[in-house]
Amino acid sequence: PLDARADQYSLGARAYLLLAGRAPYPPPPLGAAAAPAAPPPLSTPERPFPGATDAVVRRALAVDRED
Repeated sequence: PLDARADQYSLGARAYLLLAGRAPYPPPPLGAAAAPAAPPPLSTPERPFPGATDAVVRRALAVDRED
């Protein structure tokens, strides 16, 4: 069932998009959408971010709800 963790995931996805300027995940084939891989690091050489910012956003994007 949905709970507040779904909102945290949505917030993490939006934060990643706003900070990185790209979606956290490329559009997957339909079969791969059920088990996405972790998104690439938020920081790039052109857009560096502190490690703590990357860690918070990536934790919000964890596939496992308990994470």
